[in-house]
Amino acid sequence: MHVLFLGWDYPPYASGVGMYMQNMARALVRCGHQATVLCAAHKSQPRVLDDEGVTVLRYFEESKCYSKETVETVLSVLEKHAIDFIEGADHLGISAQLFSIKERPPIIIKVHSSNALEVLRQSQVLYTWQHMFLWLAYLRSFRQLYFEKMSYTKGDCLIAPSQAIMDALIAQGVRLPEKRGIVYNPIEPEDESHSGADQKELGSILFAGRLDIGKGIQFLPRLMRNLRGCNVKLDIAGEDGYARGVGSLRSWLEKRLGDDLDSVHFHGHVPSDRMSKLFLKAQLIIVPSRWDNFPTIVLEAMKFGVPVVASPFGGMSEMLEGTECSVLDPGSDEFGLRVQKMIASPGMLEKAGASMRKKMLLSYTPERVVEQYCSLLSANDL
Repeated sequence: MHVLFLGWDYPPYASGVGMYMQNMARALVRCGHQATVLCAAHKSQPRVLDDEGVTVLRYFEESKCYSKETVETVLSVLEKHAIDFIEGADHLGISAQLFSIKERPPIIIKVHSSNALEVLRQSQVLYTWQHMFLWLAYLRSFRQLYFEKMSYTKGDCLIAPSQAIMDALIAQGVRLPEKRGIVYNPIEPEDESHSGADQKELGSILFAGRLDIGKGIQFLPRLMRNLRGCNVKLDIAGEDGYARGVGSLRSWLEKRLGDDLDSVHFHGHVPSDRMSKLFLKAQLIIVPSRWDNFPTIVLEAMKFGVPVVASPFGGMSEMLEGTECSVLDPGSDEFGLRVQKMIASPGMLEKAGASMRKKMLLSYTPERVVEQYCSLLSANDL
């Protein structure tokens, strides 16, 4: 089987969709299949690259996402390669431009999250007056919104890593294709001997993700107030975000942290080769998102055996089912109290971390996910 992945942000671009494409493409190759990625050019990368057996073609040009040239680029690649399936993301909806072409492989749409997802749009609103600014922004990116919505309804098969996002689309009134199902996102296991238990720093908590209202940064000041006197240090690994009418979200957050700012370290964007040090250092990871489908940060936590306290809004409950980790409303005091309790109990942290690694090996390894992927395609006669 040869799968062509269509996307824009492939590493080293910092994007959850790009990280998924890299992990899934490598997983297919590891299991004896072929994978080619067609993505955007990057100034630090060659036009053609072998990425651990994955052929990466950086043929897309910036600002031409919805152009005739982009479609022609895809068609030229299809002519040169024996492609069995095309997998595209809902985000940006690039693959939707191919739906009208009759002579092509089946198109699988992987649901990550997009502007066409209502629950995601709502998660970005902190103040009521922001609705107007956001809708103006969506109107300016009408083509993106159009192709993203089309991706949900016109693909030959729709796959998602969580039932939560499928349910959110159905609740929104989107008519999904009959051929659809759940396929998790994979993660490559870390060698257990490199788990770094001796590198942990007492009281070290990690928040990894861009500074974004949807990621729940507004809950961090309350969390830090609940953790006063516990000798904790919060590492924030993620680039600054900007909200219309608010400006820099780092500046906004710093003001609201007040005296607790001394216990917070902003790392900014952290390259993947340096992120592992933060995972090895952390005793606990928090995911306080207002909405998140299947966050890579939780998979990475499983990879390194780090326990998580997460939000119930999205697919985190499904990801953490069967583990010793907690899912609580990030806007409640209970979220902070659970973090406090876990940080104060080495035994609880160790048990929860071990349960995370066990869940990863049971459900999210490349072999498990590729088996799930192939079974779903076969069951849907693609």
